[in-house]
Amino acid sequence: MKLYIMTDLHYYSRRNWKCDPYSVPRVNDQMQFRESEEILREAFDTVLADKECHTVLLTGDLTRNGEIVSHEDLIKILEEYTAKGLKILAFTSTHDYKDREDRGFGIDQCKPEYIGYATGYNEKGEPERNVPCLEREDLRALYAPYGRNDAVSVDDYTFSYTYDLDDNWRLFAMNDDFKTAKKGQPRGYPDSLYPWIDKEVARAEADGKKIFFATHHPLIAPSPMFGIIGKNDLLAYGRDFAEKLAGYGVSVIFTGHSHVHDISFVTARNGKPVYDVSTSALCGFPPQFRKAEFFEDGTVKVETVTLTTLSRYDLKGKSLPEYCREGFFGTVEHMIRAMGSDEKTFAYFANGISIRPYTVHKLWFLIRPFGKFINNLTFGKARRLCRKECGVTKEELGDKAKEKVVPVIMKMVENLYAGNADIDPASPEYRIIMGAISIIDGLIRLFRVNLKKITGYATVAELIEPLLYNNGIDDYTATLDPENPPAPRVKLPVFRSNKAPGIVIGAVVLFAAFLPIWLVAGAACAIVFAIKSAESKDPKYLVPEPLNPSFTEED
Repeated sequence: MKLYIMTDLHYYSRRNWKCDPYSVPRVNDQMQFRESEEILREAFDTVLADKECHTVLLTGDLTRNGEIVSHEDLIKILEEYTAKGLKILAFTSTHDYKDREDRGFGIDQCKPEYIGYATGYNEKGEPERNVPCLEREDLRALYAPYGRNDAVSVDDYTFSYTYDLDDNWRLFAMNDDFKTAKKGQPRGYPDSLYPWIDKEVARAEADGKKIFFATHHPLIAPSPMFGIIGKNDLLAYGRDFAEKLAGYGVSVIFTGHSHVHDISFVTARNGKPVYDVSTSALCGFPPQFRKAEFFEDGTVKVETVTLTTLSRYDLKGKSLPEYCREGFFGTVEHMIRAMGSDEKTFAYFANGISIRPYTVHKLWFLIRPFGKFINNLTFGKARRLCRKECGVTKEELGDKAKEKVVPVIMKMVENLYAGNADIDPASPEYRIIMGAISIIDGLIRLFRVNLKKITGYATVAELIEPLLYNNGIDDYTATLDPENPPAPRVKLPVFRSNKAPGIVIGAVVLFAAFLPIWLVAGAACAIVFAIKSAESKDPKYLVPEPLNPSFTEED
Protein backbone atom coordinates (compact mmCIF):
# COMPACT_ATOMS: atom_id res chain seq x y z
CA MET A 1 0.00 0.00 0.00
CA LYS A 2 1.31 3.46 -0.95
CA LEU A 3 0.27 6.88 0.29
CA TYR A 4 1.35 10.52 -0.12
CA ILE A 5 1.41 12.76 2.97
CA MET A 6 1.27 16.57 2.78
CA THR A 7 0.98 18.92 5.72
CA ASP A 8 0.70 22.61 6.56
CA LEU A 9 -0.58 23.80 3.20
CA HIS A 10 -1.45 27.16 4.76
CA TYR A 11 -3.48 27.91 1.66
CA TYR A 12 -4.27 31.63 1.38
CA SER A 13 -6.88 32.82 -1.10
CA ARG A 14 -6.09 35.74 -3.39
CA ARG A 15 -9.51 37.10 -2.45
CA ASN A 16 -7.95 38.14 0.86
CA TRP A 17 -6.02 40.78 -1.11
CA LYS A 18 -7.77 43.94 -2.32
CA CYS A 19 -4.92 44.41 -4.78
CA ASP A 20 -2.86 42.18 -7.03
CA PRO A 21 -0.59 40.35 -4.53
CA TYR A 22 2.16 40.24 -7.14
CA SER A 23 2.05 44.02 -7.59
CA VAL A 24 3.57 44.67 -4.14
CA PRO A 25 7.11 43.79 -2.99
CA ARG A 26 7.57 40.26 -1.75
CA VAL A 27 7.44 40.02 2.04
CA ASN A 28 9.89 37.70 3.77
CA ASP A 29 7.98 35.08 5.69
CA GLN A 30 8.41 31.54 6.91
CA MET A 31 5.62 30.47 4.56
CA GLN A 32 4.99 31.48 0.97
CA PHE A 33 1.34 32.51 1.35
CA ARG A 34 1.23 34.47 -1.88
CA GLU A 35 2.34 31.45 -3.92
CA SER A 36 0.44 28.85 -1.86
CA GLU A 37 -2.03 28.00 -4.65
CA GLU A 38 0.70 27.50 -7.25
CA ILE A 39 2.66 25.29 -4.85
CA LEU A 40 -0.38 23.21 -3.93
CA ARG A 41 -1.34 22.65 -7.55
CA GLU A 42 2.25 21.68 -8.39
CA ALA A 43 2.19 19.08 -5.60
CA PHE A 44 -1.16 17.64 -6.70
CA ASP A 45 0.01 17.52 -10.33
CA THR A 46 3.10 15.60 -9.18
CA VAL A 47 0.92 12.98 -7.49
CA LEU A 48 -1.34 12.71 -10.53
CA ALA A 49 1.72 11.94 -12.63
CA ASP A 50 2.49 8.91 -10.43
CA LYS A 51 0.95 5.85 -12.11
CA GLU A 52 1.14 3.77 -8.90
CA CYS A 53 -0.50 5.98 -6.24
CA HIS A 54 -3.12 8.73 -6.33
CA THR A 55 -4.00 8.86 -2.61
CA VAL A 56 -3.04 11.96 -0.60
CA LEU A 57 -3.42 12.56 3.13
CA LEU A 58 -3.49 16.20 4.31
CA THR A 59 -2.55 16.40 7.99
CA GLY A 60 -3.86 19.74 9.21
CA ASP A 61 -3.31 23.51 8.96
CA LEU A 62 -4.92 23.54 5.54
CA THR A 63 -5.32 27.32 5.52
CA ARG A 64 -3.26 30.26 6.70
CA ASN A 65 -5.54 31.19 9.60
CA GLY A 66 -9.01 29.82 8.87
CA GLU A 67 -10.18 32.58 6.51
CA ILE A 68 -13.63 31.79 5.11
CA VAL A 69 -12.67 32.54 1.51
CA SER A 70 -9.46 30.49 1.87
CA HIS A 71 -11.52 27.45 2.86
CA GLU A 72 -14.02 28.09 0.05
CA ASP A 73 -11.32 28.31 -2.60
CA LEU A 74 -9.36 25.37 -1.19
CA ILE A 75 -12.46 23.17 -1.34
CA LYS A 76 -12.85 24.08 -5.02
CA ILE A 77 -9.28 22.93 -5.66
CA LEU A 78 -9.87 19.68 -3.77
CA GLU A 79 -13.04 19.06 -5.79
CA GLU A 80 -11.18 19.80 -9.02
CA TYR A 81 -8.40 17.32 -8.30
CA THR A 82 -10.77 14.70 -6.94
CA ALA A 83 -12.52 14.85 -10.31
CA LYS A 84 -9.12 14.34 -11.99
CA GLY A 85 -8.55 11.12 -10.07
CA LEU A 86 -6.96 11.97 -6.73
CA LYS A 87 -8.29 10.36 -3.57
CA ILE A 88 -7.88 13.10 -0.95
CA LEU A 89 -8.15 12.46 2.77
CA ALA A 90 -7.86 15.33 5.23
CA PHE A 91 -8.23 16.57 8.76
CA THR A 92 -7.94 20.09 10.10
CA SER A 93 -6.02 21.72 12.93
CA THR A 94 -5.43 24.94 14.84
CA HIS A 95 -4.80 27.25 11.86
CA ASP A 96 -8.11 26.29 10.26
CA TYR A 97 -10.54 28.22 12.46
CA LYS A 98 -10.90 31.08 14.94
CA ASP A 99 -13.77 30.56 17.37
CA ARG A 100 -15.50 33.63 18.76
CA GLU A 101 -15.86 32.07 22.20
CA ASP A 102 -13.87 29.51 24.14
CA ARG A 103 -15.37 26.03 23.74
CA GLY A 104 -12.34 24.17 25.05
CA PHE A 105 -10.40 24.28 21.80
CA GLY A 106 -8.53 27.52 22.52
CA ILE A 107 -9.70 31.03 21.63
CA ASP A 108 -7.56 33.49 19.69
CA GLN A 109 -5.39 35.49 22.09
CA CYS A 110 -5.70 39.04 20.78
CA LYS A 111 -7.66 42.27 21.10
CA PRO A 112 -11.41 41.67 21.49
CA GLU A 113 -12.20 43.36 18.18
CA TYR A 114 -9.84 40.96 16.37
CA ILE A 115 -11.33 37.74 17.73
CA GLY A 116 -12.62 35.66 14.84
CA TYR A 117 -10.71 37.66 12.23
CA ALA A 118 -7.44 37.09 10.37
CA THR A 119 -5.14 39.28 8.29
CA GLY A 120 -6.05 40.57 4.86
CA TYR A 121 -4.36 43.17 2.66
CA ASN A 122 -5.72 46.54 1.51
CA GLU A 123 -5.38 48.30 -1.84
CA LYS A 124 -1.80 49.26 -1.01
CA GLY A 125 -0.85 45.73 -0.01
CA GLU A 126 -0.74 46.67 3.68
CA PRO A 127 -1.88 44.10 6.26
CA GLU A 128 -5.18 44.66 8.06
CA ARG A 129 -6.87 42.25 10.45
CA ASN A 130 -10.34 42.34 8.95
CA VAL A 131 -10.90 38.96 7.22
CA PRO A 132 -13.62 36.81 8.85
CA CYS A 133 -12.76 33.21 9.73
CA LEU A 134 -14.69 30.00 10.11
CA GLU A 135 -15.49 28.65 13.54
CA ARG A 136 -14.43 25.12 14.38
CA GLU A 137 -17.92 23.64 14.06
CA ASP A 138 -18.08 24.97 10.48
CA LEU A 139 -15.31 22.54 9.55
CA ARG A 140 -17.42 19.48 10.39
CA ALA A 141 -19.47 19.38 7.19
CA LEU A 142 -16.96 21.19 5.01
CA TYR A 143 -14.27 18.48 5.15
CA ALA A 144 -16.51 15.46 5.76
CA PRO A 145 -16.22 14.36 2.08
CA TYR A 146 -12.46 13.98 2.53
CA GLY A 147 -12.35 10.90 4.71
CA ARG A 148 -15.08 11.05 7.31
CA ASN A 149 -18.04 10.30 5.04
CA ASP A 150 -16.46 6.94 4.10
CA ALA A 151 -14.79 6.28 7.44
CA VAL A 152 -14.99 3.04 9.39
CA SER A 153 -15.59 5.08 12.54
CA VAL A 154 -15.75 8.76 13.52
CA ASP A 155 -15.34 10.49 16.87
CA ASP A 156 -17.90 13.28 16.57
CA TYR A 157 -16.34 15.55 19.18
CA THR A 158 -12.79 15.74 17.79
CA PHE A 159 -13.57 14.91 14.11
CA SER A 160 -11.00 12.07 14.31
CA TYR A 161 -11.72 9.04 12.13
CA THR A 162 -10.44 5.67 10.95
CA TYR A 163 -10.26 4.82 7.26
CA ASP A 164 -9.48 1.65 5.30
CA LEU A 165 -6.82 2.44 2.71
CA ASP A 166 -6.83 -1.12 1.36
CA ASP A 167 -7.59 -4.67 2.52
CA ASN A 168 -4.65 -4.67 4.95
CA TRP A 169 -4.09 -1.15 6.30
CA ARG A 170 -6.32 1.16 8.35
CA LEU A 171 -5.48 4.81 8.98
CA PHE A 172 -6.21 6.54 12.31
CA ALA A 173 -6.58 10.25 11.37
CA MET A 174 -6.35 12.06 14.71
CA ASN A 175 -7.44 15.66 15.19
CA ASP A 176 -5.41 17.11 18.08
CA ASP A 177 -6.54 20.74 18.16
CA PHE A 178 -8.14 20.36 21.61
CA LYS A 179 -6.76 22.66 24.31
CA THR A 180 -5.48 20.41 27.10
CA ALA A 181 -4.18 23.11 29.45
CA LYS A 182 -4.55 26.86 29.82
CA LYS A 183 -0.89 27.79 30.25
CA GLY A 184 0.77 27.89 26.85
CA GLN A 185 -2.24 26.12 25.31
CA PRO A 186 -0.48 22.87 24.37
CA ARG A 187 -2.59 20.77 22.02
CA GLY A 188 -3.58 17.18 22.44
CA TYR A 189 -6.50 14.79 22.85
CA PRO A 190 -9.39 15.19 25.30
CA ASP A 191 -9.82 12.39 27.82
CA SER A 192 -12.98 11.28 26.05
CA LEU A 193 -11.01 10.31 22.94
CA TYR A 194 -8.86 7.59 24.51
CA PRO A 195 -11.71 5.06 25.00
CA TRP A 196 -12.66 5.57 21.35
CA ILE A 197 -9.05 4.89 20.29
CA ASP A 198 -8.92 1.72 22.42
CA LYS A 199 -12.19 0.50 20.94
CA GLU A 200 -11.10 1.18 17.36
CA VAL A 201 -7.71 -0.48 17.84
CA ALA A 202 -9.55 -3.59 19.09
CA ARG A 203 -11.90 -3.40 16.10
CA ALA A 204 -8.97 -3.18 13.68
CA GLU A 205 -7.37 -6.21 15.29
CA ALA A 206 -10.63 -8.14 14.98
CA ASP A 207 -10.86 -7.10 11.34
CA GLY A 208 -7.31 -8.30 10.69
CA LYS A 209 -6.06 -4.81 9.88
CA LYS A 210 -2.62 -3.33 10.38
CA ILE A 211 -2.83 0.24 11.62
CA PHE A 212 -0.81 3.45 11.60
CA PHE A 213 -1.58 6.94 12.90
CA ALA A 214 -1.42 10.51 11.64
CA THR A 215 -1.90 13.64 13.74
CA HIS A 216 -0.86 17.27 13.44
CA HIS A 217 1.41 18.09 16.39
CA PRO A 218 4.62 16.07 16.82
CA LEU A 219 4.85 13.52 19.63
CA ILE A 220 8.64 13.69 19.65
CA ALA A 221 10.69 16.87 19.22
CA PRO A 222 12.08 16.74 15.66
CA SER A 223 15.28 18.25 17.05
CA PRO A 224 16.54 18.73 20.63
CA MET A 225 16.64 22.49 19.99
CA PHE A 226 13.03 22.46 18.77
CA GLY A 227 12.10 20.69 21.99
CA ILE A 228 13.12 23.89 23.80
CA ILE A 229 12.06 26.70 21.47
CA GLY A 230 8.90 24.86 20.38
CA LYS A 231 7.97 23.05 23.57
CA ASN A 232 4.35 24.17 23.40
CA ASP A 233 4.16 23.09 19.75
CA LEU A 234 4.49 19.43 20.68
CA LEU A 235 1.53 17.14 21.36
CA ALA A 236 0.60 17.35 25.03
CA TYR A 237 1.67 14.13 26.78
CA GLY A 238 3.13 12.98 23.46
CA ARG A 239 5.74 10.72 25.06
CA ASP A 240 2.97 8.92 26.96
CA PHE A 241 0.98 8.55 23.75
CA ALA A 242 4.04 7.05 22.05
CA GLU A 243 3.99 4.35 24.75
CA LYS A 244 0.31 3.71 24.01
CA LEU A 245 1.12 3.36 20.31
CA ALA A 246 3.83 0.83 21.11
CA GLY A 247 1.29 -1.07 23.19
CA TYR A 248 -1.06 -1.10 20.20
CA GLY A 249 1.72 -2.49 18.02
CA VAL A 250 1.97 0.78 16.07
CA SER A 251 5.45 1.81 14.95
CA VAL A 252 4.78 4.89 12.76
CA ILE A 253 2.90 8.17 13.17
CA PHE A 254 2.98 10.98 10.60
CA THR A 255 2.97 14.56 11.94
CA GLY A 256 3.31 18.18 10.82
CA HIS A 257 3.00 21.58 12.49
CA SER A 258 6.71 22.04 13.27
CA HIS A 259 7.56 22.69 9.58
CA VAL A 260 10.61 20.51 10.25
CA HIS A 261 11.53 17.65 7.89
CA ASP A 262 12.70 14.96 10.27
CA ILE A 263 12.33 11.34 11.31
CA SER A 264 12.83 10.76 15.04
CA PHE A 265 12.06 7.80 17.27
CA VAL A 266 11.78 6.71 20.88
CA THR A 267 12.29 3.21 22.20
CA ALA A 268 9.23 2.18 24.20
CA ARG A 269 9.32 0.17 27.40
CA ASN A 270 8.57 -2.98 25.40
CA GLY A 271 11.78 -2.41 23.42
CA LYS A 272 10.01 -1.50 20.16
CA PRO A 273 10.67 1.77 18.29
CA VAL A 274 7.97 4.36 17.65
CA TYR A 275 8.84 6.62 14.69
CA ASP A 276 7.55 10.19 14.40
CA VAL A 277 7.78 11.14 10.71
CA SER A 278 7.58 14.94 10.68
CA THR A 279 7.13 16.67 7.31
CA SER A 280 7.99 20.16 6.06
CA ALA A 281 5.27 22.72 5.47
CA LEU A 282 4.28 22.40 1.84
CA CYS A 283 4.44 26.19 1.31
CA GLY A 284 7.52 26.61 3.51
CA PHE A 285 11.17 25.65 3.25
CA PRO A 286 11.91 23.15 1.89
CA PRO A 287 8.75 22.74 -0.27
CA GLN A 288 8.41 19.00 0.30
CA PHE A 289 6.05 16.15 1.08
CA ARG A 290 6.31 12.42 1.74
CA LYS A 291 5.56 9.20 -0.07
CA ALA A 292 5.18 6.13 2.14
CA GLU A 293 5.00 2.47 1.20
CA PHE A 294 3.62 -0.03 3.74
CA PHE A 295 4.62 -3.70 3.70
CA GLU A 296 2.92 -6.77 5.17
CA ASP A 297 5.60 -7.26 7.86
CA GLY A 298 4.92 -3.74 9.21
CA THR A 299 7.96 -2.16 7.60
CA VAL A 300 7.37 1.34 6.21
CA LYS A 301 9.53 2.87 3.50
CA VAL A 302 9.49 6.68 3.53
CA GLU A 303 10.66 8.85 0.62
CA THR A 304 10.74 12.61 0.13
CA VAL A 305 9.34 14.50 -2.85
CA THR A 306 10.87 17.96 -3.29
CA LEU A 307 9.15 20.45 -5.58
CA THR A 308 11.88 22.07 -7.67
CA THR A 309 9.89 24.45 -9.87
CA LEU A 310 6.46 25.99 -10.41
CA SER A 311 4.82 25.55 -13.80
CA ARG A 312 2.32 28.34 -13.01
CA TYR A 313 4.75 30.99 -11.74
CA ASP A 314 8.02 32.43 -13.05
CA LEU A 315 10.72 32.02 -10.39
CA LYS A 316 13.16 34.20 -12.38
CA GLY A 317 15.67 31.42 -12.87
CA LYS A 318 15.65 30.21 -9.28
CA SER A 319 14.65 26.76 -8.12
CA LEU A 320 11.61 26.61 -5.84
CA PRO A 321 13.72 25.57 -2.79
CA GLU A 322 15.99 28.60 -3.40
CA TYR A 323 12.95 30.85 -3.75
CA CYS A 324 11.37 29.56 -0.55
CA ARG A 325 14.65 29.75 1.35
CA GLU A 326 14.96 33.45 0.49
CA GLY A 327 11.47 34.07 1.79
CA PHE A 328 12.10 32.08 4.95
CA PHE A 329 15.61 33.17 5.94
CA GLY A 330 15.77 36.56 4.25
CA THR A 331 14.53 38.35 7.35
CA VAL A 332 17.01 36.67 9.67
CA GLU A 333 19.96 37.22 7.34
CA HIS A 334 19.13 40.92 6.88
CA MET A 335 18.76 41.31 10.65
CA ILE A 336 22.14 39.76 11.40
CA ARG A 337 23.92 41.83 8.76
CA ALA A 338 22.35 45.07 10.04
CA MET A 339 22.81 44.21 13.71
CA GLY A 340 26.15 45.94 14.11
CA SER A 341 25.71 48.90 11.81
CA ASP A 342 22.19 50.07 10.91
CA GLU A 343 19.57 50.53 13.62
CA LYS A 344 16.72 51.42 11.26
CA THR A 345 17.22 48.41 9.00
CA PHE A 346 17.64 46.08 11.97
CA ALA A 347 14.43 47.43 13.56
CA TYR A 348 12.52 47.04 10.28
CA PHE A 349 13.30 43.35 9.97
CA ALA A 350 13.19 42.63 13.71
CA ASN A 351 9.61 43.92 13.72
CA GLY A 352 8.75 41.00 11.43
CA ILE A 353 9.58 38.54 14.21
CA SER A 354 7.80 40.52 16.95
CA ILE A 355 10.78 42.55 18.25
CA ARG A 356 9.34 46.05 18.40
CA PRO A 357 11.22 49.08 17.04
CA TYR A 358 11.12 50.95 20.37
CA THR A 359 12.72 47.91 22.03
CA VAL A 360 15.48 47.94 19.40
CA HIS A 361 16.02 51.66 19.93
CA LYS A 362 16.17 51.26 23.71
CA LEU A 363 18.68 48.42 23.58
CA TRP A 364 20.67 49.45 20.51
CA PHE A 365 23.71 50.39 22.63
CA LEU A 366 23.90 46.69 23.60
CA ILE A 367 22.75 45.19 20.28
CA ARG A 368 25.30 47.07 18.18
CA PRO A 369 28.53 45.82 19.82
CA PHE A 370 27.22 42.26 19.93
CA GLY A 371 26.28 42.53 16.26
CA LYS A 372 29.72 43.80 15.37
CA PHE A 373 31.32 40.91 17.23
CA ILE A 374 29.16 38.28 15.52
CA ASN A 375 29.53 39.75 12.05
CA ASN A 376 33.31 40.09 12.39
CA LEU A 377 33.91 36.70 13.98
CA THR A 378 35.96 34.45 11.73
CA PHE A 379 36.90 30.82 12.15
CA GLY A 380 40.47 31.93 12.71
CA LYS A 381 39.43 34.04 15.71
CA ALA A 382 37.08 31.32 16.96
CA ARG A 383 39.87 28.72 16.75
CA ARG A 384 42.07 30.81 19.03
CA LEU A 385 39.32 30.75 21.68
CA CYS A 386 39.15 26.94 21.73
CA ARG A 387 42.45 25.81 20.24
CA LYS A 388 43.03 22.96 22.70
CA GLU A 389 39.43 21.80 22.73
CA CYS A 390 38.93 21.57 18.96
CA GLY A 391 42.40 20.32 18.04
CA VAL A 392 42.37 22.28 14.76
CA THR A 393 45.82 23.53 13.74
CA LYS A 394 46.45 26.78 11.92
CA GLU A 395 47.73 24.83 8.92
CA GLU A 396 44.65 22.59 8.86
CA LEU A 397 42.31 25.58 8.95
CA GLY A 398 44.20 27.27 6.11
CA ASP A 399 42.21 29.80 4.08
CA LYS A 400 39.07 29.03 6.09
CA ALA A 401 40.56 31.14 8.88
CA LYS A 402 39.23 34.22 7.06
CA GLU A 403 35.71 32.82 6.58
CA LYS A 404 32.94 34.27 8.74
CA VAL A 405 31.12 32.13 11.31
CA VAL A 406 27.69 33.68 10.61
CA PRO A 407 27.00 31.70 7.37
CA VAL A 408 27.60 28.43 9.22
CA ILE A 409 25.26 29.55 12.01
CA MET A 410 22.63 30.25 9.34
CA LYS A 411 23.32 26.81 7.87
CA MET A 412 22.61 25.29 11.30
CA VAL A 413 19.26 27.12 11.46
CA GLU A 414 18.50 25.89 7.95
CA ASN A 415 19.43 22.34 9.00
CA LEU A 416 16.84 22.51 11.77
CA TYR A 417 14.04 22.82 9.21
CA ALA A 418 15.45 21.08 6.14
CA GLY A 419 16.73 17.97 7.94
CA ASN A 420 19.79 15.83 7.19
CA ALA A 421 22.34 18.21 8.73
CA ASP A 422 25.53 17.47 6.82
CA ILE A 423 28.47 19.42 8.28
CA ASP A 424 31.24 16.80 8.34
CA PRO A 425 32.30 15.91 11.92
CA ALA A 426 35.91 15.82 10.70
CA SER A 427 35.73 19.35 9.28
CA PRO A 428 37.41 22.30 11.03
CA GLU A 429 34.07 24.14 11.21
CA TYR A 430 32.40 21.30 13.10
CA ARG A 431 35.30 20.85 15.50
CA ILE A 432 35.70 24.56 16.25
CA ILE A 433 32.00 25.01 17.01
CA MET A 434 31.85 21.90 19.19
CA GLY A 435 35.13 22.89 20.87
CA ALA A 436 33.64 26.26 21.79
CA ILE A 437 30.48 24.55 23.05
CA SER A 438 32.61 22.31 25.29
CA ILE A 439 33.88 25.41 27.11
CA ILE A 440 30.29 26.44 27.82
CA ASP A 441 29.51 22.92 29.07
CA GLY A 442 32.59 23.13 31.30
CA LEU A 443 31.21 26.26 32.94
CA ILE A 444 27.84 24.56 33.41
CA ARG A 445 29.53 21.63 35.14
CA LEU A 446 31.61 23.92 37.33
CA PHE A 447 28.56 25.77 38.61
CA ARG A 448 26.59 22.51 38.92
CA VAL A 449 23.73 23.78 36.77
CA ASN A 450 21.12 21.04 36.26
CA LEU A 451 20.68 21.64 32.53
CA LYS A 452 18.72 18.43 32.09
CA LYS A 453 16.06 19.64 34.50
CA ILE A 454 15.77 22.89 32.54
CA THR A 455 16.03 21.61 28.95
CA GLY A 456 15.76 17.82 29.13
CA TYR A 457 19.35 17.47 27.92
CA ALA A 458 22.48 17.15 30.04
CA THR A 459 24.78 19.31 27.89
CA VAL A 460 24.62 22.15 25.38
CA ALA A 461 26.50 19.83 23.00
CA GLU A 462 23.46 17.52 22.86
CA LEU A 463 21.36 20.48 21.67
CA ILE A 464 23.79 21.83 19.08
CA GLU A 465 25.33 18.69 17.60
CA PRO A 466 22.19 17.55 15.67
CA LEU A 467 22.15 20.94 13.90
CA LEU A 468 25.63 20.21 12.59
CA TYR A 469 25.33 16.53 11.66
CA ASN A 470 22.44 14.08 11.51
CA ASN A 471 23.73 10.94 13.20
CA GLY A 472 20.32 9.31 13.28
CA ILE A 473 17.79 8.20 10.67
CA ASP A 474 18.04 9.66 7.18
CA ASP A 475 15.35 12.37 7.24
CA TYR A 476 14.63 12.05 3.50
CA THR A 477 14.70 8.36 2.61
CA ALA A 478 14.43 5.62 5.21
CA THR A 479 13.08 2.13 5.74
CA LEU A 480 11.56 1.97 9.23
CA ASP A 481 11.94 -1.35 11.04
CA PRO A 482 8.98 -1.97 13.40
CA GLU A 483 10.98 -4.36 15.60
CA ASN A 484 14.48 -2.92 16.04
CA PRO A 485 15.49 0.65 16.98
CA PRO A 486 18.10 2.06 14.57
CA ALA A 487 21.72 2.53 15.65
CA PRO A 488 23.73 5.77 15.22
CA ARG A 489 25.42 6.11 11.82
CA VAL A 490 28.92 6.87 13.08
CA LYS A 491 30.78 7.39 16.34
CA LEU A 492 31.05 11.15 16.80
CA PRO A 493 34.10 12.81 18.38
CA VAL A 494 33.85 13.88 22.03
CA PHE A 495 34.92 17.38 23.07
CA ARG A 496 35.74 18.34 26.66
CA SER A 497 37.19 21.51 28.15
CA ASN A 498 39.02 22.15 31.43
CA LYS A 499 39.14 25.92 30.98
CA ALA A 500 36.17 26.71 33.20
CA PRO A 501 38.09 27.18 36.51
CA GLY A 502 40.65 29.41 34.79
CA ILE A 503 37.92 31.49 33.13
CA VAL A 504 36.14 32.04 36.44
CA ILE A 505 39.34 32.90 38.34
CA GLY A 506 40.43 35.27 35.59
CA ALA A 507 37.03 36.97 35.53
CA VAL A 508 37.10 37.48 39.32
CA VAL A 509 40.62 38.95 39.22
CA LEU A 510 39.73 41.29 36.36
CA PHE A 511 36.54 42.40 38.08
CA ALA A 512 38.38 43.15 41.34
CA ALA A 513 41.24 44.96 39.57
CA PHE A 514 38.94 47.16 37.54
CA LEU A 515 36.12 47.57 40.08
CA PRO A 516 36.18 51.41 39.99
CA ILE A 517 35.96 51.33 36.20
CA TRP A 518 33.04 48.85 36.33
CA LEU A 519 31.18 51.13 38.75
CA VAL A 520 31.64 54.16 36.50
CA ALA A 521 30.71 52.15 33.42
CA GLY A 522 27.64 50.74 35.17
CA ALA A 523 26.48 54.22 36.14
CA ALA A 524 27.03 55.46 32.57
CA CYS A 525 25.04 52.53 31.16
CA ALA A 526 22.21 53.23 33.60
CA ILE A 527 22.07 56.87 32.45
CA VAL A 528 22.14 55.87 28.78
CA PHE A 529 19.46 53.26 29.38
CA ALA A 530 17.24 55.86 31.07
CA ILE A 531 17.74 58.30 28.19
CA LYS A 532 16.98 55.63 25.62
CA SER A 533 13.88 54.58 27.55
CA ALA A 534 12.62 58.15 27.50
CA GLU A 535 13.38 58.53 23.80
CA SER A 536 11.66 55.27 22.96
CA LYS A 537 8.32 56.79 24.00
CA ASP A 538 8.53 58.99 20.93
CA PRO A 539 5.79 57.73 18.53
CA LYS A 540 8.28 57.52 15.66
CA TYR A 541 9.74 54.43 17.32
CA LEU A 542 6.44 52.65 17.72
CA VAL A 543 6.01 51.72 14.05
CA PRO A 544 8.87 51.10 11.61
CA GLU A 545 9.03 53.52 8.72
CA PRO A 546 8.72 52.01 5.24
CA LEU A 547 12.24 51.77 3.87
CA ASN A 548 14.43 50.17 1.33
CA PRO A 549 16.69 47.77 3.21
CA SER A 550 20.36 48.66 3.28
CA PHE A 551 21.13 45.19 1.92
CA THR A 552 19.97 43.78 -1.38
CA GLU A 553 19.52 40.16 -2.36
CA GLU A 554 22.86 40.37 -4.21
CA ASP A 555 24.84 41.40 -1.09
